[in-house]
Amino acid sequence: MDIKLYHSLTEYYSSSDFKSILLDPTGFNTKFSKGENEEMEYKDALVFGSYIHTALLEPHLLAANYTFYEDIRRGKYWDLFKARNSDKEILSNKQKHMADKLLSYHSGHSTAKSLLSNGRAETSLFGTYKDIPVKVRPDYLIEYPDHIKVVDIKTTSDTPNPKFMKNLCYKFNYDLSAALYSDVVSTFYKGK
Repeated sequence: MDIKLYHSLTEYYSSSDFKSILLDPTGFNTKFSKGENEEMEYKDALVFGSYIHTALLEPHLLAANYTFYEDIRRGKYWDLFKARNSDKEILSNKQKHMADKLLSYHSGHSTAKSLLSNGRAETSLFGTYKDIPVKVRPDYLIEYPDHIKVVDIKTTSDTPNPKFMKNLCYKFNYDLSAALYSDVVSTFYKGK
């Protein structure tokens, strides 16, 4: 399923929606009652992470969805470039350089490569949780005879270590996403 179609299905709650409820229950309720149940707006870091996801999981979509701007992001040339590329996410050359570096590290790391092989990328799944319609889109699913592995890709600007990753998981409620993914995925793959 196309990512835009997935995001347009606002009758289902995503883990991002549940995180929004945790942060601002009243604000979320107001947005949802007005039919404004949408995923978080992208910021530079999220666009960068999205680019990495696409490069690793759906590289055939890169040219159609991303472009790069090598100059300062202001003035008439920037405005013209934005207008000509309104259907794409725009990254800086610095972000492109960082992305190329990360992708190079990934391609040279056998464990990282194995986590994204022999499976399916960006599978949209739908279900219910306590009678609430939910949707998940795990980055990568690997089906084994006796279980399913869910791989969730994260980018960070810092050098990861166990303490840092624990704090990051807490800060961004990644455990909530993992629980919802596990619940919905297990519904589809009972007995594995």
